[in-house]
Amino acid sequence: MSYVLFPDIDFDRRADVTKLTRFKPWVKTLIFSHATYRLRKIPDNLEKSKIILLVRDPRDIVVSSYFEHTKRTGGFNPDRTISEFIRDDTYGIQSIVDFYNEFYEKYESNIKYVIAYEELHADTISALKNIIPIITKDKRYLEETKLNKALLECEFNKLQNRSKDSKDLRLRPYDVNDNESNKFRKGKVGDFINYFSEDDIKYLNSILGKMNPTFGYQSDNA
Repeated sequence: MSYVLFPDIDFDRRADVTKLTRFKPWVKTLIFSHATYRLRKIPDNLEKSKIILLVRDPRDIVVSSYFEHTKRTGGFNPDRTISEFIRDDTYGIQSIVDFYNEFYEKYESNIKYVIAYEELHADTISALKNIIPIITKDKRYLEETKLNKALLECEFNKLQNRSKDSKDLRLRPYDVNDNESNKFRKGKVGDFINYFSEDDIKYLNSILGKMNPTFGYQSDNA
């Protein structure tokens, strides 16, 4: 979105999308948040907000979270296995599913659009065309040339390379020789299958089955 709305700013400043939009009259102020699931605290001040909710397969989220908390920000003992991580009361998949369910239940009337990470991969342009009108009425931002240019700028390998030279510690890899420590790690859909045993996947699927069907992941439960 920052590449669509502000195509000419430098890479590091794009992490502060709220600052970018706060004083721009032609676009609504965007407040981006991961709303950290492990804290088990649903934000309580969004009743007057229009929410665009980005969801992702919790099985992929939990892999990303494992490497975030063992190789980047800490919080989980790196000597413990990913199998232990997914079953952990704080970090595991149950917390992710609970957070999604509780967030949706609390803010259903405020949610203007639910977009899945998997949809973004499949057809980014269509997703942007649905999101942009919620943010701005300026139709110039719906022009195909602008959208395609933003898409090219956000190719995953470009983001990875730029993050290595970033001055923002939030964006830099912890270890340039370890891709799993990269903020822009892989960005793949369904890659969780390469990290888990058959028993682990059965457990993940059993928890996934408790997720609100609105999000569309129920059919993956096996």
